[in-house]
Amino acid sequence: MPRRDFRRFVVVPLAGLFVAVASMSWPVRAAMNWTVTPRARLSEIFTDNVNLSPDDQAKGALVTQFNPGVDISGEGPRARGHLSYTLSGVLAWRPSGDSGTGASNRYQDRLFHRLTADGNAELWRQHLFVDARAMRRQFATNLAGPIGIDNTAGFNNLTAVTALSVSPYLTNHFGSYADATLRYSHDRVFVDGGNIADSQTNEFRIDLQSGDAFDPVFWSLNGRHTQTERAGGAGTNTSAFGGPNQFAAGTFNVASGSLGYRLTRHFSVSATGGYQGNDFQSFRNSISGPFWDVGFEWVPNQRTSLAARYGKRYFGKTGSLNFRYRRRKTLWRANFVQRIASLRNTILTDAGSVPVFSLDCPPSDPSCLPIGDIPVLRPEAVQDYYVLQQGRASVTFTGAKQSATLAYVFLRRTFERDNSETRQQGVNLTWTWRLKSDIRLISSGGWRQVQPQQVPSSQATNNKGHLWFIRTGLTRDLGPYTNASLSYRHQARIASSGTLTEYDENALIATITVRFSKENAAGSAGIGPSGYGAY
Repeated sequence: MPRRDFRRFVVVPLAGLFVAVASMSWPVRAAMNWTVTPRARLSEIFTDNVNLSPDDQAKGALVTQFNPGVDISGEGPRARGHLSYTLSGVLAWRPSGDSGTGASNRYQDRLFHRLTADGNAELWRQHLFVDARAMRRQFATNLAGPIGIDNTAGFNNLTAVTALSVSPYLTNHFGSYADATLRYSHDRVFVDGGNIADSQTNEFRIDLQSGDAFDPVFWSLNGRHTQTERAGGAGTNTSAFGGPNQFAAGTFNVASGSLGYRLTRHFSVSATGGYQGNDFQSFRNSISGPFWDVGFEWVPNQRTSLAARYGKRYFGKTGSLNFRYRRRKTLWRANFVQRIASLRNTILTDAGSVPVFSLDCPPSDPSCLPIGDIPVLRPEAVQDYYVLQQGRASVTFTGAKQSATLAYVFLRRTFERDNSETRQQGVNLTWTWRLKSDIRLISSGGWRQVQPQQVPSSQATNNKGHLWFIRTGLTRDLGPYTNASLSYRHQARIASSGTLTEYDENALIATITVRFSKENAAGSAGIGPSGYGAY
């Protein structure tokens, strides 16, 4: 990896994660409890269509994939941090008969980095805090091109996107009357290649919330100024949305107030009103004006919560939904949001995935971290402003010998530049069945739909691609830290238009995984970065 890329995509994210912890005094850092779990996975994959090309252009290959990684968690009285990093090296060897004239054409190689990191520290007791976060994911370069279920086939249509966020904030308590928070956030989004512009965002916000003295009434006053600007990259590629994708600066100013009432201990209603003054490139006549929304929150017990809102902004109706229901063996989750967003929001929320939590740890608990995620679909890397409609839902069942997760994700982006639109949705089912104490049958399958648009959304055509896929295999524990698996994969995309690539692929996959922690070894062939759904 070039030195510049190493600094940008490895050193900088790690520094961003632990900036909070590094700011603490040595006695506090020493008091933290650290858990470091290295892991490694080696896979040999024989595929009959390494580039996910049409049938008459399909080329077979032997793909070697090596995935070293590490999970680091630290927690202390005034700081916490978590990092999960995986390096994915992919080397695809083609038979000499398919290699052309040059030896260099006999193989393709790519390096992918997957990173999730977050940290928080209390610098001045009860007053000054700092949050840090880093994400790196592979996005689709072009929705009309081949998009596989992982990065071992069709990897030439992938673009890496990295997001870094650092946010110090100051809080103050005015007795039981109000709490005030002053927060500054700095975010950077880097896109590999240079055809899509990088961006940086600076945000200042102030929030004043009522205290217990006003109960059952609660209120808040809020102000926010957000400035996003281009921070590098050529940004000259011609996108599917008409014209060059040159990301311009944008400014958002929002002032609002809310008022609510707790009807019971478990149920409350509230209303919000305010004004936003925006400045960015848009096809609309006006992108500023007043807004409002109303909603409720229902929390009958620790297992269940439901919150919903409905309102209106300059671009039309808005809404949001958050639902969680947890039983001893099942976990139900659903959320929906409609808002103005950009690539920054899409990557920081990991929009294409559904997080998976341990059933022993409720997602409402901020100390609970996902044990993995299911990547249901792969968003496209487009650096622009858009109205985002995003919905996610999942249900997880865990029994004595079986566990299963069913997940659904929907993404609709209407671009402010020219009113073009893209849509994606997908369903994923992952099922694990323990046949013996050391043998598991793991299967996953699902469906993904992409709809790239080249016209305004009001003239949308039936230009859709449907990807069907299945992967199934056996995993056996070779020891307390090691397991091996053998599986079969099939994926096929059918398109309703000639502008989308159609393909099908079959692959045999042999994998050995080492995780240097006995308690996590049994799950290393399951969901997430080290499992079937990994990007």
